[in-house]
Amino acid sequence: MKKKIVVFFTSFILFVAAAILCTVYLDPFFHYHSPLNNYYYVLDNERSQNIGIAGKFEYDSIITGTSLTEHYRSSEFDSIFGTDSVKLPFAGATFYETAELVRTSFETGHNLKIVFRSLDMNHLTDDKEWVRKDLGVYPQYLYNHNIFDDYQYVCNIDIFKDYLIPMLKKRFVEKIPGGHTSFDDYVYGEYESGDLISEREPLPIADEQKELSEEEMTSLRENVEYNIISLAKDHPETTFIYFIPPYGIILWRDYAVNGDLHKMFETLRISAEMMLKCDNIKLYSFADMTEYTTDISLYQDEFHYKNELNSVILQSISENRQLLTVDNYEEYFDMLEEYYTGYDYEKLIKENK
Repeated sequence: MKKKIVVFFTSFILFVAAAILCTVYLDPFFHYHSPLNNYYYVLDNERSQNIGIAGKFEYDSIITGTSLTEHYRSSEFDSIFGTDSVKLPFAGATFYETAELVRTSFETGHNLKIVFRSLDMNHLTDDKEWVRKDLGVYPQYLYNHNIFDDYQYVCNIDIFKDYLIPMLKKRFVEKIPGGHTSFDDYVYGEYESGDLISEREPLPIADEQKELSEEEMTSLRENVEYNIISLAKDHPETTFIYFIPPYGIILWRDYAVNGDLHKMFETLRISAEMMLKCDNIKLYSFADMTEYTTDISLYQDEFHYKNELNSVILQSISENRQLLTVDNYEEYFDMLEEYYTGYDYEKLIKENK
C-alpha cells in the first residue's frame, strides 16, 4: 500500500512538473517569450493575451481601445498607413487598461509609428487607475513582474485544457503549421442591427442639463493627463491618433433625456483642449456624421455600429478629414451640442415603435 502511495504521488508530481514545463515552453499567453515557430497559437483572450502580445511580438503600430476597435482589420489599417500593426482591443476597457498596454509596448523596446485608439467618452471621468473587475477575474499575475504569483498561470488547469492540449493536437495530430490567429480575425465579428426602440419611451429632453461636478472635473483631468497626455509627451516620435466614434442617435437621446448631454459635451471640450496641446496627438471626431449616427439600422446598440463605418473612419483619417484643431474644436462641439440638444427624440421613438 505504501509503495502504491509513493508511486501515485511521484506520478502526480511528475505530471504537475511536466504541465508546468509545458506551459512555460509553449506559453500560450506570451508571458515568457514570443510564439514558437512550430506551434499554432489561437488568439481569443484579450485580457490574458494582449499584454504578452504587446511585449513579445514584433510590430511598429498598435490598434487599441474598447470593443469599438475589435472589428478593425489590421491589414486594412496597414495598407492605408504603411504600418505593421497589432490589434490589441479590450472590450469595456478603461483608459488605464489601454494605456498600460501602450506603456508595456514602449517599455519593451518598441519604436511605435502610430498608436490608434478610440476615445470612449463614457470612460473619460473614470479614476485614472481604475481596472474593471466586473468582467471576470483580472489576470494581474500576467501584468506584474512578480514571479511568485506565476503559479496562477503555470499551474492553471483551464490553460492546460483549453490551450496546451489543443496546441499539441494541432502540432502532432493535425499537422497544422505554426503561426497564430491573424490580427484581422482576432476578436473580429459583425455587428447586426439591434432593437434600440422597444424598451425606450418617447420622452422629452430633460429641462435641466447637469454640469460636471468638481470631483468629476478632477477625475477627468487626471485621467486624460495620466493615460493620454503623459504617453504623448514621453514619446514625441510617435503619432497618437484618437477618434471620437460615431455613436448612434440613441446614445445621444439617452444622455439628453437623463440630463447628461451638456455634461458630456463639457467632458469632450476639456479633453480636446488638453489633448490638442500635444503636437503628436491627432484627434478626430465622427460624432457629426449624422448620415450615419441617425440611421438606427446601422447600430447593434447605442454604442456599437456596423463594420462598414470602420472603413469610413480609417479613410477619413488618412485624408485628414474630421480633424479637430485648437482653432475649430470649440465651434465644433458647440455645433454638435446644439444639434443633439435640438433633435426630436420623441418623434424618433414614436416613428420606430
